[in-house]
Amino acid sequence: MKVKKCLIGTLLGLIILAVTGCSTRDTNEIETFEEETSVGMATSASEETQPDEIVIIKDPHLEEMIRDQIGKPEGELTTLDMEMVYSLNIDYREYPVYEIDGLEYAIYLGDFSYRYGALKSLSPIAELENLTYLNISYSTIEEIPKTFKTILLSRLSFIETNVNALDFLSELTNITNAHLTRSGITSIGFLENWDKVEELNLSENEIEDISPLEEKKSLTRLTLHKNKVEDISVLETLEALEILNISYNEVANISPIMQLEFLQEFTAYEDLDQKIIDRGLLQALEDKGVRVQYHE
Repeated sequence: MKVKKCLIGTLLGLIILAVTGCSTRDTNEIETFEEETSVGMATSASEETQPDEIVIIKDPHLEEMIRDQIGKPEGELTTLDMEMVYSLNIDYREYPVYEIDGLEYAIYLGDFSYRYGALKSLSPIAELENLTYLNISYSTIEEIPKTFKTILLSRLSFIETNVNALDFLSELTNITNAHLTRSGITSIGFLENWDKVEELNLSENEIEDISPLEEKKSLTRLTLHKNKVEDISVLETLEALEILNISYNEVANISPIMQLEFLQEFTAYEDLDQKIIDRGLLQALEDKGVRVQYHE
């Protein structure tokens, strides 16, 4: 009987030890898992949080404009500060900005205009994904980037500049309105992908070949005033064209535009000693209700 009781006691002791061991092991494993999870979450949060870095604006005049816009007259400028820069309209006569280094951090910049000056480079704004409007007027640019990746850019102006090769704009696909005038442009191959373009002004350049305009079915207004164009046969593919100006070119045959259904206004002034456009065709356009402007 005593032996039985000893055996039973021993068995009970072993069972208690086993249960206690399992409970301790489970508790340790749970604590270890929680610690690992906590460390993992902390690491993840650290990776996701972007540090507020200091931004150096090289040009003191540009820095002044930025500080005025964001209301921060003193202290270091940071990446978070630059996110509050939405629009810059630089008139060199008031703010003689030469360099725009630092604007690559203005990730929400939507409008950029630069007038009457000399700018070192456009590279700092060449990859701003929220830029929708770019205007360079009466200015020179020293360095042109290889390509612009401003995917939302829709309105564009280069007026009286030294930028006569615009291949860096060839990857843009959302341009709707472009004024590219008095800049010595000879080729318009850069706009072959501009299928959304609605208004295009190419006045006072050196353009001869306008074939890249083929099938621009959204184009409603086209100005080719003062270029060297002779052949306008491609214009018959511009189904939506409403307003056309070919003044002071070398066009003699305007038959390609005679069947344009939506043409409302046609301007074809010529040098007074060189009236080469068939006056009969001009009259035919007028008879169709098109407003025609030319030297009689």
